[in-house]
Amino acid sequence: MLILTDTAVKAISTLTSQRGMPDSTGLCITPKENTENGGGPGFALSLAAAADADDAVVKTGGARVYLPPTVARELADQTLDARVTGESQVEFHLNLSEGRPGQPGDQQPR
Repeated sequence: MLILTDTAVKAISTLTSQRGMPDSTGLCITPKENTENGGGPGFALSLAAAADADDAVVKTGGARVYLPPTVARELADQTLDARVTGESQVEFHLNLSEGRPGQPGDQQPR
């Protein structure tokens, strides 16, 4: 299952605890065709009020991440990290095994 760093937990908790969001809000990671860095698979990040029925749910320290089945399989035993890149901007990175570079994701409301 996807592992969240402490920094990712804090970033997700900050994003999902904004005013007006339900307590069940989580970060949803979905597949996305990557047109940067030579193409290939990538991921889109968005906020979701709740998990879809078939989503895997990763809960760590109050942060929730929702993963569709194909993404859950692809990210099994991987680590999601975050970095604050500017005022109220967060950049997420995956530490992928097999020497593949991490895929940054853009956080946008779903």
